[in-house]
Amino acid sequence: MITELDYLYHSGPIPGEPSYRKITYNSMINPVDIIPDIVGTGSLIKHFAYDNRGRMIFFATVFVPGGAGTSFPHWHNYKDDQYDRIIIDSDYNSGDAGNLENAHNYSYIQLSYDKLNRIDREITKYFPLGPTNEFIVDTAYYNYDERGNLAGQFYANDSNPSPLLTNKLWRSLERDYSVNNRVKPATFNDHRLPTLYKDPELPYIGVFEVGGGSSLDVAIHYDCSGDPD
Repeated sequence: MITELDYLYHSGPIPGEPSYRKITYNSMINPVDIIPDIVGTGSLIKHFAYDNRGRMIFFATVFVPGGAGTSFPHWHNYKDDQYDRIIIDSDYNSGDAGNLENAHNYSYIQLSYDKLNRIDREITKYFPLGPTNEFIVDTAYYNYDERGNLAGQFYANDSNPSPLLTNKLWRSLERDYSVNNRVKPATFNDHRLPTLYKDPELPYIGVFEVGGGSSLDVAIHYDCSGDPD
């Protein structure tokens, strides 16, 4: 499992100053919090909550570990099917945890899966700001090639396992069940998992706030005492 990500920026207010995100897990090896070294408006804690069967019931960006705090930039509520797969993602933006319906805007996302339990279609209804029942519908499709990687993505001939394979939650949140890395990492550990991405060979991994094209290097730390799921 991924335990920490260290970011080294090449530019910005303090170039060369490292920043990190530490990840805590529960007894079921599900992530609970992704905690940055400095918590602020542009760098919040990501909190995950589960039911007693280990199914994720919500995911939110918050100001305090454990999900405390009333206001939030993003809050996702989830509904599963009979196979414990997320089929509904209710995404609330800029609101209060005690009154989600008053969020500034809202998206209703329906997910479907292929025979390998990978998300293959995402239908999103975007409800705009203001008191209106009008919405915009957007549909995204996710197809995989014979190697088991997202079709249309660039993988730089990489044959090593993606860090998203360390937890099924990362794959679901990223809508990416690829077997291999999108780009070739600079270094690996003994399990062939990437330990360093060098700019500009940096993939997009949104759940960790890492975006392709950013001017930084990213080091990934793992606890490999157990097998990836």
